[in-house]
Amino acid sequence: MKPIIKKSIAILISMSMLSATCVTAYANETTTAQTTTQQGTQAVTDTSGKAVVTNEKGETVTQSPEAALNQQKTDLEAKLKESEEKLAKYQADQKATEEYINSLDEKIGYMNQDLSVLDNQISAAREKISGLKKETKELKKAIKVVKKEYNAQNKELEKLNKSFQKTYNAYCMRMRAMYISGSDSILVALLTSKDISQLLSRYEMIKAVSKSDTALLKEAKKKTKQITEKSKKISEQKAVLESSKAVLDEKTAIIEKERDGIENKQAEIAQKKIILAQDRAESDSLLAEYAQKTQMYSEYKYEDEELLKQVDNEINSVLSGLKAPEEATTAVKSEKDGNKHTTSADSNTSPLYYNSAAVLNLTYPAPGHYSISCGFGHYSSGKAHTGTDYPYPVGSKVVAAQKGIVIKTRELNYSYGKYVMIYHGTDNLGRKIVTLYAHNSQLLVSTGQTVKKGQQIARGGSTGNSTGPHCHFELIIDGNKVNSGPYLSK
Repeated sequence: MKPIIKKSIAILISMSMLSATCVTAYANETTTAQTTTQQGTQAVTDTSGKAVVTNEKGETVTQSPEAALNQQKTDLEAKLKESEEKLAKYQADQKATEEYINSLDEKIGYMNQDLSVLDNQISAAREKISGLKKETKELKKAIKVVKKEYNAQNKELEKLNKSFQKTYNAYCMRMRAMYISGSDSILVALLTSKDISQLLSRYEMIKAVSKSDTALLKEAKKKTKQITEKSKKISEQKAVLESSKAVLDEKTAIIEKERDGIENKQAEIAQKKIILAQDRAESDSLLAEYAQKTQMYSEYKYEDEELLKQVDNEINSVLSGLKAPEEATTAVKSEKDGNKHTTSADSNTSPLYYNSAAVLNLTYPAPGHYSISCGFGHYSSGKAHTGTDYPYPVGSKVVAAQKGIVIKTRELNYSYGKYVMIYHGTDNLGRKIVTLYAHNSQLLVSTGQTVKKGQQIARGGSTGNSTGPHCHFELIIDGNKVNSGPYLSK
């Protein structure tokens, strides 16, 4: 009797442990969800590339691309604020000065950089959103699979619980019957037998009942174990499911945040482009006023970028098609003396130099006008100025800086205006030398014509993108525009 009661209590304790297991599993589930979320965030950081940047102290540090862009944005905003404070100090009558224009151009340069950073931030955000969308798509698929398995396991658990309940009810009834009959009932049944036959018969019945009770107990224990294992598995699946949903919610929130950020940055770009256009217009207007006052003419700095690209592409196409001097039909053939290289005497008669340093002994393109209104390099805004500007009166003589062949003439109402390009041959390093003369009022040569050093090729003017009459002169070596100053002499 007592051993059977102890076994019954053991079953009840097992059931209590089952409940405790479920609670523990739920607690573990919460911890797992938090850990997974943290690891997911860490993984995003780890998988992103690193950017090497220099801080204000000049130290080289490694940052994520996103952090590097944010730092650039912060630095540029500080510089823009400084520029605006500097500009605010000028009075209205001080604006048509070189100092104010340079300060305004500096601000424009910072704004251009700021817009570039904003564009990069938007591109990075879009790339991030694209990656997160792929991750959430895969995560949704995984959640669907786990949820399906979770539901299937729950159904199996329900079946097990129903089966266990039947067994447990039968077992409880048997325990109750044994309790009511008392511990002496078995002994009384045996001792009150009339004869040996009845004794043996009752013994076999008691033995069969005991065997049935043992089987019932084993079945109850077996099903309790199955329920415990199944419950544990369901708890684990629930933990995975809820953890995955938490990660999915987190990634979805990040996507929404990035989208909002893109919209805000696009609005910021639109606003800043309006301010930039106003600042550029002011800079060009003040530059024209300053040029009129000082007679130091050059180009407006902020011409339409698309028009400039068209002109550059056209010029680059001409430069890329240049032949070597010995291959040009108008060049003196080297076979004349059986030598591949021309002699100095031949160089004097040939319209092009061939592998000679003399080709870079250039004369000024506007004789008598040597003042420079805008040199080769970059404006304070950061925009490149690819030539040197020599102001002069309209109609001034424009001459070829060196002998050569005219390879292009063009008449535009923008950019270079009426311009000429001359090919001079190659220097001692084999580099092809070309010069360009822009903003003329009249062209006096045509494509294919040979010219001599110092020969007039145009009359000076102010055509195209120009604040007043000046010669914009460019030296192009192997397709690269360089500073012509070191190569010029009177």
